[in-house]
Amino acid sequence: MIKPRFKSEKTAKFVLLIGKIVTMMFTTVLTYPLVLFLGEFQMTQESWLLYIGGTAAGVLSGKLILHGEVNIKKTRWIIFLSCLTMILVVNILMNIDDKALITILGLLVGIPNYASLKYHFSDLEKEVKNYFKRKDYRRYRVFRI
Repeated sequence: MIKPRFKSEKTAKFVLLIGKIVTMMFTTVLTYPLVLFLGEFQMTQESWLLYIGGTAAGVLSGKLILHGEVNIKKTRWIIFLSCLTMILVVNILMNIDDKALITILGLLVGIPNYASLKYHFSDLEKEVKNYFKRKDYRRYRVFRI
């Protein structure tokens, strides 16, 4: 097992949270131009904020759906259902305002992003949790990440 660099479990969990946030920001920045290109929207500050708001709402709804343990089967189902919902919503709502559509697209991109992020970070979270359960507090060992 990889030994973490941090003395306390709270610090290790905080660093994992920062890693999740940075990864989520990176995937959001990568998907935003793709959504704009496919939807033929104008790239403005307002559309960026609406997309970020929709993605944040999608992440929160994904967090509500995926509480507790995550396995690959559950993640695949959520990504499949999210993509199917995205296709249906875009087809139904093509005649609505662009601002509402960009928010809905952000929402539907946020759900699979959170599901994949939760799945990929779950192993590392388990390792950190197990390490600090068995840790000898008299001797401090340096983690190698």
